[in-house]
Amino acid sequence: ERKKVRVLLRTGSALLREDVERVAAHQAHTLVVVNDEAVTEDDAAKEDDDSSSKITLGDDVSSPVLAKLLALRQLLPEFSGNIVAETGSQRDAHLAETFFRSTKVKRVDAVSSEQLRGRFLVQALQQPRLTSVITQLLEGNDSRAFHVMRVADLDPRAAGKSLADFDIYSNPSAIVVGYIDAVTRQTILEPNAKNLVLSADTELIVLGKPSQDIASVAQSNPTGIGKRTASNGGVKNAMRHIRRQSILICGWREYMDDMLIELDTSVAHGSQVVVVADSSYGYSMNKEELRALEKKLRNISLSITDAPPDDMQVLAKAFERQTFNRVVIMPPSIRAQTTPSTEADARSLTILAYLNCLVRGADESRGAFLSDTKPPSITVEFLNERFAALEWENAADVDNVIMPRAVAARLSAEAVRDGRLCALWNQLLSQEGREIYIRPVSSYAPALSVPDNVAISAAFQTLGRKLREASGDILIGAIETQREKGATSKRLPSTITINPAGAARNTERIWDVDDMVIVLGRS
Repeated sequence: ERKKVRVLLRTGSALLREDVERVAAHQAHTLVVVNDEAVTEDDAAKEDDDSSSKITLGDDVSSPVLAKLLALRQLLPEFSGNIVAETGSQRDAHLAETFFRSTKVKRVDAVSSEQLRGRFLVQALQQPRLTSVITQLLEGNDSRAFHVMRVADLDPRAAGKSLADFDIYSNPSAIVVGYIDAVTRQTILEPNAKNLVLSADTELIVLGKPSQDIASVAQSNPTGIGKRTASNGGVKNAMRHIRRQSILICGWREYMDDMLIELDTSVAHGSQVVVVADSSYGYSMNKEELRALEKKLRNISLSITDAPPDDMQVLAKAFERQTFNRVVIMPPSIRAQTTPSTEADARSLTILAYLNCLVRGADESRGAFLSDTKPPSITVEFLNERFAALEWENAADVDNVIMPRAVAARLSAEAVRDGRLCALWNQLLSQEGREIYIRPVSSYAPALSVPDNVAISAAFQTLGRKLREASGDILIGAIETQREKGATSKRLPSTITINPAGAARNTERIWDVDDMVIVLGRS
Protein backbone atom coordinates (compact mmCIF):
# COMPACT_ATOMS: atom_id res chain seq x y z
CA GLU A 1 0.00 0.00 0.00
CA ARG A 2 3.04 2.29 0.26
CA LYS A 3 2.74 3.93 -3.15
CA LYS A 4 4.26 7.29 -2.26
CA VAL A 5 7.10 6.30 0.06
CA ARG A 6 10.13 4.10 -0.47
CA VAL A 7 11.06 2.47 2.83
CA LEU A 8 14.65 1.41 3.52
CA LEU A 9 15.48 -0.38 6.78
CA ARG A 10 18.94 -0.27 8.30
CA THR A 11 19.76 -1.83 11.66
CA GLY A 12 21.89 0.17 14.05
CA SER A 13 21.86 2.66 16.89
CA ALA A 14 21.32 6.41 16.82
CA LEU A 15 23.89 6.60 19.62
CA LEU A 16 26.78 5.43 17.44
CA ARG A 17 28.61 7.59 14.93
CA GLU A 18 29.23 4.84 12.39
CA ASP A 19 25.53 3.93 12.22
CA VAL A 20 24.42 7.55 11.89
CA GLU A 21 26.99 8.21 9.14
CA ARG A 22 26.10 4.98 7.32
CA VAL A 23 22.58 6.26 6.59
CA ALA A 24 23.80 9.79 5.71
CA ALA A 25 21.63 11.30 8.43
CA HIS A 26 23.28 14.69 7.92
CA GLN A 27 21.66 14.94 4.47
CA ALA A 28 18.12 14.23 5.67
CA HIS A 29 15.36 16.80 5.29
CA THR A 30 13.76 15.56 8.53
CA LEU A 31 15.04 13.31 11.30
CA VAL A 32 12.30 11.39 13.10
CA VAL A 33 13.11 10.03 16.56
CA VAL A 34 10.46 7.60 17.77
CA ASN A 35 9.73 6.53 21.31
CA ASP A 36 10.45 2.81 21.16
CA GLU A 37 12.10 0.47 23.64
CA ALA A 38 14.91 1.64 25.89
CA VAL A 39 18.55 1.42 24.85
CA THR A 40 19.59 -2.22 25.13
CA GLU A 41 22.73 -3.66 26.64
CA ASP A 42 23.77 -4.82 23.16
CA ASP A 43 23.79 -1.21 21.97
CA ALA A 44 25.85 -0.10 24.94
CA ALA A 45 28.32 -2.96 24.54
CA LYS A 46 28.75 -2.69 20.78
CA GLU A 47 32.41 -2.59 19.89
CA ASP A 48 33.82 0.24 17.85
CA ASP A 49 37.41 0.76 16.74
CA ASP A 50 37.08 4.54 16.84
CA SER A 51 36.65 5.48 20.51
CA SER A 52 35.41 8.94 19.53
CA SER A 53 32.39 7.45 17.77
CA LYS A 54 30.68 6.33 20.95
CA ILE A 55 28.55 8.80 22.91
CA THR A 56 28.54 8.46 26.69
CA LEU A 57 25.32 9.54 28.37
CA GLY A 58 24.78 10.34 32.02
CA ASP A 59 22.54 8.27 34.27
CA ASP A 60 20.12 11.19 34.60
CA VAL A 61 18.82 10.68 31.06
CA SER A 62 15.72 8.55 31.63
CA SER A 63 14.10 8.74 28.20
CA PRO A 64 15.62 6.82 25.26
CA VAL A 65 14.34 9.57 22.97
CA LEU A 66 16.24 12.23 24.93
CA ALA A 67 19.32 10.02 24.82
CA LYS A 68 19.09 9.77 21.03
CA LEU A 69 18.54 13.52 20.67
CA LEU A 70 21.56 14.34 22.80
CA ALA A 71 23.65 11.94 20.75
CA LEU A 72 22.42 13.36 17.44
CA ARG A 73 23.19 16.90 18.58
CA GLN A 74 26.81 15.88 19.14
CA LEU A 75 27.11 13.60 16.10
CA LEU A 76 25.51 16.04 13.63
CA PRO A 77 26.70 19.54 14.60
CA GLU A 78 26.09 20.88 11.06
CA PHE A 79 22.62 19.41 10.58
CA SER A 80 20.24 22.11 9.29
CA GLY A 81 17.04 20.18 8.61
CA ASN A 82 13.98 19.48 10.74
CA ILE A 83 13.64 17.15 13.72
CA VAL A 84 10.46 15.43 14.88
CA ALA A 85 10.70 13.68 18.25
CA GLU A 86 8.03 11.44 19.76
CA THR A 87 8.34 11.83 23.52
CA GLY A 88 6.54 10.13 26.36
CA SER A 89 5.64 13.21 28.39
CA GLN A 90 5.15 16.95 28.05
CA ARG A 91 8.27 17.51 30.14
CA ASP A 92 10.39 15.49 27.72
CA ALA A 93 8.76 17.31 24.80
CA HIS A 94 9.88 20.64 26.25
CA LEU A 95 13.42 19.33 26.84
CA ALA A 96 13.61 18.01 23.28
CA GLU A 97 12.78 21.44 21.88
CA THR A 98 15.45 23.14 24.03
CA PHE A 99 18.28 20.79 23.01
CA PHE A 100 18.72 22.38 19.58
CA ARG A 101 18.10 26.07 20.25
CA SER A 102 21.74 27.04 19.72
CA THR A 103 22.29 24.80 16.69
CA LYS A 104 21.62 25.09 12.96
CA VAL A 105 18.52 22.88 13.14
CA LYS A 106 15.70 24.61 11.29
CA ARG A 107 12.76 23.35 13.34
CA VAL A 108 12.13 20.94 16.23
CA ASP A 109 8.65 19.53 16.78
CA ALA A 110 8.14 17.34 19.82
CA VAL A 111 5.06 15.13 19.88
CA SER A 112 4.01 14.02 23.36
CA SER A 113 2.38 10.79 22.23
CA GLU A 114 1.12 9.68 25.63
CA GLN A 115 -0.46 13.05 26.33
CA LEU A 116 -2.15 13.18 22.92
CA ARG A 117 -3.39 9.61 23.29
CA GLY A 118 -4.85 10.50 26.66
CA ARG A 119 -6.53 13.58 25.20
CA PHE A 120 -7.87 11.52 22.31
CA LEU A 121 -9.40 9.07 24.78
CA VAL A 122 -10.98 11.89 26.81
CA GLN A 123 -12.57 13.35 23.68
CA ALA A 124 -13.84 9.96 22.51
CA LEU A 125 -15.22 9.26 25.97
CA GLN A 126 -17.43 12.34 25.81
CA GLN A 127 -18.61 11.95 22.21
CA PRO A 128 -19.46 8.57 20.69
CA ARG A 129 -18.50 8.33 17.00
CA LEU A 130 -15.80 10.97 17.43
CA THR A 131 -13.22 8.20 17.08
CA SER A 132 -14.32 7.56 13.50
CA VAL A 133 -14.22 11.27 12.68
CA ILE A 134 -10.69 11.82 14.01
CA THR A 135 -9.50 8.59 12.39
CA GLN A 136 -10.63 9.92 9.01
CA LEU A 137 -8.85 13.22 9.64
CA LEU A 138 -5.63 11.33 10.42
CA GLU A 139 -5.70 8.64 7.74
CA GLY A 140 -3.68 10.65 5.21
CA ASN A 141 -6.33 11.35 2.57
CA ASP A 142 -5.56 14.82 1.16
CA SER A 143 -9.23 15.76 0.95
CA ARG A 144 -9.69 15.08 4.67
CA ALA A 145 -6.31 16.22 5.98
CA PHE A 146 -5.16 19.57 7.35
CA HIS A 147 -2.65 21.61 5.38
CA VAL A 148 -0.80 24.90 5.89
CA MET A 149 -0.94 27.12 2.82
CA ARG A 150 0.00 30.69 1.94
CA VAL A 151 -2.79 32.99 0.82
CA ALA A 152 -0.91 33.52 -2.44
CA ASP A 153 -1.11 29.79 -3.15
CA LEU A 154 -4.71 29.36 -2.01
CA ASP A 155 -6.27 32.49 -3.46
CA PRO A 156 -4.05 35.49 -4.34
CA ARG A 157 -7.11 37.74 -4.75
CA ALA A 158 -7.84 37.40 -1.01
CA ALA A 159 -4.80 39.51 -0.09
CA GLY A 160 -5.86 42.78 1.52
CA LYS A 161 -9.14 41.41 2.84
CA SER A 162 -10.03 40.84 6.48
CA LEU A 163 -10.16 37.16 7.42
CA ALA A 164 -13.59 37.76 8.97
CA ASP A 165 -14.87 38.95 5.58
CA PHE A 166 -13.26 36.12 3.64
CA ASP A 167 -15.54 33.24 2.62
CA ILE A 168 -13.86 30.20 4.18
CA TYR A 169 -15.91 27.92 1.88
CA SER A 170 -15.00 29.78 -1.31
CA ASN A 171 -12.63 27.09 -2.56
CA PRO A 172 -14.72 24.17 -3.88
CA SER A 173 -12.58 21.50 -2.21
CA ALA A 174 -11.19 23.10 0.96
CA ILE A 175 -12.28 24.85 4.15
CA VAL A 176 -10.20 27.53 5.89
CA VAL A 177 -10.23 26.82 9.63
CA GLY A 178 -7.55 29.15 10.99
CA TYR A 179 -4.14 30.71 10.52
CA ILE A 180 -0.61 30.87 11.94
CA ASP A 181 0.29 34.14 13.61
CA ALA A 182 3.18 35.71 11.70
CA VAL A 183 4.82 37.07 14.87
CA THR A 184 4.21 34.50 17.61
CA ARG A 185 3.97 31.50 15.22
CA GLN A 186 1.01 30.28 17.23
CA THR A 187 -1.68 28.18 15.58
CA ILE A 188 -5.01 30.03 15.86
CA LEU A 189 -8.20 28.21 14.91
CA GLU A 190 -10.22 31.38 14.51
CA PRO A 191 -11.33 32.17 10.95
CA ASN A 192 -13.52 35.00 12.24
CA ALA A 193 -10.65 37.29 13.26
CA LYS A 194 -11.74 40.79 12.27
CA ASN A 195 -8.39 42.42 12.97
CA LEU A 196 -6.38 40.07 10.72
CA VAL A 197 -5.79 41.54 7.27
CA LEU A 198 -4.62 38.85 4.89
CA SER A 199 -1.40 39.29 2.97
CA ALA A 200 0.05 37.12 0.25
CA ASP A 201 2.33 35.44 2.82
CA THR A 202 -0.29 34.85 5.52
CA GLU A 203 -0.27 31.14 6.38
CA LEU A 204 -3.76 29.68 6.53
CA ILE A 205 -4.76 26.33 8.03
CA VAL A 206 -6.89 24.54 5.48
CA LEU A 207 -8.91 21.31 5.64
CA GLY A 208 -8.67 19.51 2.31
CA LYS A 209 -6.51 19.92 -0.76
CA PRO A 210 -7.54 23.23 -2.36
CA SER A 211 -8.66 23.22 -5.96
CA GLN A 212 -6.33 25.10 -8.28
CA ASP A 213 -9.25 26.33 -10.36
CA ILE A 214 -10.09 29.54 -8.51
CA ALA A 215 -11.19 31.59 -11.48
CA SER A 216 -14.83 30.76 -10.91
CA VAL A 217 -14.69 30.94 -7.12
CA ALA A 218 -16.13 33.94 -5.30
CA GLN A 219 -13.57 35.56 -3.04
CA SER A 220 -15.96 36.96 -0.50
CA ASN A 221 -19.64 36.71 0.14
CA PRO A 222 -21.34 39.85 -1.17
CA THR A 223 -24.45 39.13 0.89
CA GLY A 224 -22.49 39.34 4.12
CA ILE A 225 -22.89 35.68 5.05
CA GLY A 226 -19.82 34.58 6.92
CA LYS A 227 -19.45 37.71 9.02
CA ARG A 228 -19.59 36.84 12.69
CA THR A 229 -22.41 38.63 14.48
CA ALA A 230 -22.72 36.53 17.62
CA SER A 231 -20.46 34.57 19.93
CA ASN A 232 -21.79 31.04 20.35
CA GLY A 233 -25.19 32.43 21.19
CA GLY A 234 -27.13 30.55 18.57
CA VAL A 235 -26.73 27.02 19.86
CA LYS A 236 -29.29 25.63 22.24
CA ASN A 237 -28.25 25.89 25.87
CA ALA A 238 -28.64 22.15 26.24
CA MET A 239 -25.71 21.63 23.90
CA ARG A 240 -23.51 23.97 25.92
CA HIS A 241 -24.37 22.41 29.25
CA ILE A 242 -21.66 20.15 30.67
CA ARG A 243 -23.25 17.32 32.62
CA ARG A 244 -21.93 15.45 35.62
CA GLN A 245 -20.35 12.17 34.70
CA SER A 246 -19.92 8.89 36.53
CA ILE A 247 -17.00 7.13 34.86
CA LEU A 248 -15.44 3.72 35.47
CA ILE A 249 -11.89 3.26 34.15
CA CYS A 250 -10.67 -0.33 34.00
CA GLY A 251 -6.90 -0.27 33.66
CA TRP A 252 -3.95 2.09 33.95
CA ARG A 253 -1.46 3.78 31.66
CA GLU A 254 1.74 5.75 31.86
CA TYR A 255 1.13 9.41 32.66
CA MET A 256 -2.38 8.54 33.82
CA ASP A 257 -2.39 11.69 35.95
CA ASP A 258 -2.11 13.82 32.79
CA MET A 259 -5.16 12.10 31.30
CA LEU A 260 -7.19 12.52 34.50
CA ILE A 261 -6.29 16.22 34.69
CA GLU A 262 -7.42 16.62 31.06
CA LEU A 263 -10.64 14.75 31.84
CA ASP A 264 -11.19 17.02 34.83
CA THR A 265 -11.43 20.04 32.53
CA SER A 266 -14.11 18.43 30.35
CA VAL A 267 -16.68 17.35 32.97
CA ALA A 268 -18.96 19.21 35.36
CA HIS A 269 -18.16 19.77 39.00
CA GLY A 270 -19.28 16.82 41.10
CA SER A 271 -18.38 14.17 38.52
CA GLN A 272 -17.05 10.87 39.81
CA VAL A 273 -14.25 8.74 38.39
CA VAL A 274 -13.56 5.24 39.70
CA VAL A 275 -10.34 3.55 38.57
CA VAL A 276 -9.84 -0.19 38.97
CA ALA A 277 -6.26 -1.35 38.36
CA ASP A 278 -3.40 -3.20 40.03
CA SER A 279 0.32 -3.67 39.50
CA SER A 280 -0.26 -6.04 36.57
CA TYR A 281 -1.69 -3.01 34.73
CA GLY A 282 1.19 -0.78 35.78
CA TYR A 283 -0.54 0.90 38.73
CA SER A 284 1.98 1.86 41.42
CA MET A 285 0.79 5.19 42.83
CA ASN A 286 1.52 5.71 46.53
CA LYS A 287 -0.59 7.73 48.97
CA GLU A 288 1.49 10.90 48.59
CA GLU A 289 1.25 10.79 44.79
CA LEU A 290 -2.48 10.15 44.99
CA ARG A 291 -3.02 13.11 47.32
CA ALA A 292 -0.96 15.34 45.02
CA LEU A 293 -3.11 14.27 42.06
CA GLU A 294 -6.37 14.83 43.94
CA LYS A 295 -5.33 18.41 44.74
CA LYS A 296 -5.07 19.12 41.00
CA LEU A 297 -8.61 17.89 40.30
CA ARG A 298 -11.32 20.53 40.68
CA ASN A 299 -14.35 18.81 39.18
CA ILE A 300 -13.64 15.12 39.68
CA SER A 301 -14.01 13.04 42.81
CA LEU A 302 -11.42 10.30 42.27
CA SER A 303 -11.51 6.81 43.76
CA ILE A 304 -8.91 4.13 42.95
CA THR A 305 -9.39 0.44 43.70
CA ASP A 306 -6.12 -1.50 43.75
CA ALA A 307 -7.44 -4.74 42.26
CA PRO A 308 -7.44 -6.54 38.89
CA PRO A 309 -10.22 -5.13 36.68
CA ASP A 310 -10.64 -8.46 34.87
CA ASP A 311 -12.14 -10.00 38.01
CA MET A 312 -15.92 -10.39 38.01
CA GLN A 313 -16.25 -9.89 41.76
CA VAL A 314 -14.20 -6.68 41.67
CA LEU A 315 -16.38 -5.21 38.90
CA ALA A 316 -19.57 -6.37 40.63
CA LYS A 317 -18.59 -4.50 43.79
CA ALA A 318 -17.93 -1.35 41.77
CA PHE A 319 -21.42 -1.52 40.24
CA GLU A 320 -23.00 -2.29 43.61
CA ARG A 321 -21.71 1.02 44.96
CA GLN A 322 -22.95 3.19 42.08
CA THR A 323 -24.06 3.27 38.45
CA PHE A 324 -21.86 4.53 35.62
CA ASN A 325 -22.74 6.30 32.39
CA ARG A 326 -19.23 5.89 30.93
CA VAL A 327 -16.85 2.93 31.03
CA VAL A 328 -13.29 2.84 29.67
CA ILE A 329 -11.31 -0.38 29.20
CA MET A 330 -7.54 -0.03 28.82
CA PRO A 331 -5.04 -2.79 28.02
CA PRO A 332 -2.26 -3.50 30.53
CA SER A 333 1.27 -2.35 29.73
CA ILE A 334 0.25 -0.07 26.89
CA ARG A 335 3.82 0.08 25.60
CA ALA A 336 3.63 -3.72 25.49
CA GLN A 337 7.35 -4.38 25.71
CA THR A 338 6.74 -7.49 27.85
CA THR A 339 3.03 -8.19 27.41
CA PRO A 340 1.98 -9.61 24.01
CA SER A 341 -0.82 -7.62 22.41
CA THR A 342 -3.08 -10.67 22.13
CA GLU A 343 -2.70 -11.41 25.84
CA ALA A 344 -3.37 -7.78 26.77
CA ASP A 345 -6.44 -7.63 24.53
CA ALA A 346 -7.68 -10.94 25.92
CA ARG A 347 -7.85 -9.33 29.36
CA SER A 348 -9.80 -6.42 27.86
CA LEU A 349 -12.23 -8.88 26.27
CA THR A 350 -12.70 -10.56 29.64
CA ILE A 351 -13.61 -7.21 31.20
CA LEU A 352 -16.00 -6.51 28.32
CA ALA A 353 -17.70 -9.88 28.81
CA TYR A 354 -18.15 -9.27 32.54
CA LEU A 355 -19.50 -5.77 31.89
CA ASN A 356 -22.12 -7.16 29.53
CA CYS A 357 -23.20 -9.61 32.21
CA LEU A 358 -23.53 -6.82 34.76
CA VAL A 359 -25.23 -4.37 32.42
CA ARG A 360 -27.54 -6.73 30.55
CA GLY A 361 -28.35 -8.91 33.53
CA ALA A 362 -27.06 -12.10 31.93
CA ASP A 363 -25.66 -13.25 35.25
CA GLU A 364 -28.73 -13.77 37.44
CA SER A 365 -26.73 -13.54 40.66
CA ARG A 366 -25.18 -10.16 39.91
CA GLY A 367 -26.84 -8.81 36.81
CA ALA A 368 -29.61 -6.53 38.00
CA PHE A 369 -27.63 -3.44 38.92
CA LEU A 370 -28.42 -1.50 35.74
CA SER A 371 -31.62 -3.21 34.66
CA ASP A 372 -33.68 -0.05 35.15
CA THR A 373 -31.15 2.44 33.82
CA LYS A 374 -29.62 3.27 30.47
CA PRO A 375 -26.55 1.10 29.73
CA PRO A 376 -23.24 2.97 29.99
CA SER A 377 -21.30 4.10 26.95
CA ILE A 378 -18.29 1.78 26.60
CA THR A 379 -14.92 2.73 25.13
CA VAL A 380 -12.31 0.00 24.55
CA GLU A 381 -8.65 0.28 23.64
CA PHE A 382 -7.15 -2.62 21.69
CA LEU A 383 -3.48 -3.16 20.84
CA ASN A 384 -4.12 -5.76 18.13
CA GLU A 385 -5.86 -4.51 15.00
CA ARG A 386 -7.53 -7.88 14.45
CA PHE A 387 -9.53 -7.37 17.64
CA ALA A 388 -10.31 -3.75 16.80
CA ALA A 389 -11.63 -4.69 13.35
CA LEU A 390 -14.47 -6.81 14.76
CA GLU A 391 -18.04 -5.47 14.85
CA TRP A 392 -18.23 -4.54 18.52
CA GLU A 393 -21.08 -2.04 18.30
CA ASN A 394 -23.75 -4.69 17.82
CA ALA A 395 -22.08 -7.48 19.78
CA ALA A 396 -21.23 -5.75 23.04
CA ASP A 397 -22.73 -2.24 23.11
CA VAL A 398 -19.32 -0.67 22.47
CA ASP A 399 -19.47 2.96 21.33
CA ASN A 400 -15.77 3.57 20.69
CA VAL A 401 -12.92 1.25 19.72
CA ILE A 402 -9.49 2.86 19.88
CA MET A 403 -6.08 1.57 18.84
CA PRO A 404 -3.67 3.71 20.90
CA ARG A 405 -0.62 2.62 18.93
CA ALA A 406 -2.27 3.58 15.65
CA VAL A 407 -3.36 6.93 17.09
CA ALA A 408 0.18 7.71 18.25
CA ALA A 409 1.64 6.63 14.90
CA ARG A 410 -0.79 8.78 12.92
CA LEU A 411 -0.24 11.83 15.12
CA SER A 412 3.51 11.40 14.67
CA ALA A 413 3.01 11.05 10.92
CA GLU A 414 1.12 14.36 10.91
CA ALA A 415 4.10 16.00 12.61
CA VAL A 416 6.47 14.51 10.03
CA ARG A 417 4.25 15.68 7.17
CA ASP A 418 4.17 19.24 8.53
CA GLY A 419 5.53 20.13 11.96
CA ARG A 420 3.19 23.12 12.16
CA LEU A 421 0.29 20.68 12.56
CA CYS A 422 1.53 19.59 16.02
CA ALA A 423 0.06 22.70 17.62
CA LEU A 424 -3.19 22.21 15.70
CA TRP A 425 -3.75 18.70 17.06
CA ASN A 426 -2.67 19.75 20.55
CA GLN A 427 -5.48 22.30 20.47
CA LEU A 428 -8.11 20.08 18.84
CA LEU A 429 -7.52 17.32 21.40
CA SER A 430 -7.42 19.60 24.44
CA GLN A 431 -10.13 21.54 26.24
CA GLU A 432 -8.58 24.87 25.30
CA GLY A 433 -9.47 26.76 22.14
CA ARG A 434 -11.54 24.88 19.59
CA GLU A 435 -12.33 21.18 19.66
CA ILE A 436 -14.14 18.81 17.32
CA TYR A 437 -17.82 18.45 18.23
CA ILE A 438 -20.60 16.28 16.87
CA ARG A 439 -23.91 18.09 17.33
CA PRO A 440 -27.48 17.62 16.10
CA VAL A 441 -28.20 20.01 13.28
CA SER A 442 -31.46 20.79 15.08
CA SER A 443 -29.48 22.39 17.93
CA TYR A 444 -28.69 25.27 15.58
CA ALA A 445 -32.35 25.90 14.71
CA PRO A 446 -32.61 29.06 16.88
CA ALA A 447 -29.46 30.49 15.31
CA LEU A 448 -30.88 29.88 11.85
CA SER A 449 -34.31 31.28 12.78
CA VAL A 450 -35.88 27.90 12.06
CA PRO A 451 -38.74 26.72 14.32
CA ASP A 452 -38.20 23.53 16.31
CA ASN A 453 -39.07 20.27 14.55
CA VAL A 454 -38.93 21.97 11.15
CA ALA A 455 -36.49 20.50 8.63
CA ILE A 456 -33.57 22.68 7.58
CA SER A 457 -33.06 23.04 3.84
CA ALA A 458 -29.61 24.21 2.75
CA ALA A 459 -26.51 23.15 0.84
CA PHE A 460 -23.51 22.14 2.95
CA GLN A 461 -21.51 25.28 2.21
CA THR A 462 -24.56 27.51 2.75
CA LEU A 463 -25.21 25.88 6.12
CA GLY A 464 -21.54 26.34 6.98
CA ARG A 465 -21.66 30.05 6.22
CA LYS A 466 -24.80 30.49 8.31
CA LEU A 467 -23.37 28.59 11.28
CA ARG A 468 -20.23 30.69 11.11
CA GLU A 469 -22.31 33.87 11.09
CA ALA A 470 -24.67 32.83 13.87
CA SER A 471 -22.45 30.90 16.29
CA GLY A 472 -18.84 31.16 15.14
CA ASP A 473 -18.64 27.37 14.73
CA ILE A 474 -16.83 25.99 11.68
CA LEU A 475 -18.75 23.29 9.81
CA ILE A 476 -16.34 20.65 8.46
CA GLY A 477 -18.57 17.61 7.93
CA ALA A 478 -21.78 15.75 8.66
CA ILE A 479 -23.07 12.42 9.89
CA GLU A 480 -26.13 11.54 7.88
CA THR A 481 -28.71 9.13 9.26
CA GLN A 482 -30.04 6.80 6.58
CA ARG A 483 -33.29 4.85 6.73
CA GLU A 484 -34.75 2.01 4.73
CA LYS A 485 -37.66 2.96 2.54
CA GLY A 486 -40.95 1.52 3.67
CA ALA A 487 -43.38 1.54 6.54
CA THR A 488 -40.89 0.39 9.15
CA SER A 489 -38.36 3.10 8.27
CA LYS A 490 -35.54 1.07 9.81
CA ARG A 491 -32.46 3.13 10.64
CA LEU A 492 -29.27 2.14 8.80
CA PRO A 493 -25.65 2.80 9.82
CA SER A 494 -24.77 6.48 9.63
CA THR A 495 -22.51 7.86 6.92
CA ILE A 496 -19.67 10.19 7.95
CA THR A 497 -18.68 12.80 5.38
CA ILE A 498 -15.82 15.24 5.98
CA ASN A 499 -15.21 18.20 3.69
CA PRO A 500 -17.62 17.17 0.92
CA ALA A 501 -16.80 18.32 -2.59
CA GLY A 502 -18.69 18.78 -5.83
CA ALA A 503 -22.45 18.30 -5.77
CA ALA A 504 -22.38 17.14 -2.15
CA ARG A 505 -21.04 20.56 -1.22
CA ASN A 506 -23.22 22.97 -3.16
CA THR A 507 -26.50 21.10 -3.78
CA GLU A 508 -29.39 22.03 -1.53
CA ARG A 509 -30.61 19.18 0.66
CA ILE A 510 -32.98 18.48 3.53
CA TRP A 511 -31.28 18.01 6.90
CA ASP A 512 -33.16 15.36 8.87
CA VAL A 513 -33.80 15.90 12.58
CA ASP A 514 -31.47 12.95 13.31
CA ASP A 515 -28.61 14.28 11.17
CA MET A 516 -25.49 15.44 12.99
CA VAL A 517 -22.96 18.08 11.98
CA ILE A 518 -19.22 17.96 12.67
CA VAL A 519 -17.92 21.36 13.73
CA LEU A 520 -14.85 23.01 15.18
CA GLY A 521 -16.41 24.81 18.12
CA ARG A 522 -15.94 25.86 21.69
CA SER A 523 -17.34 24.22 24.79
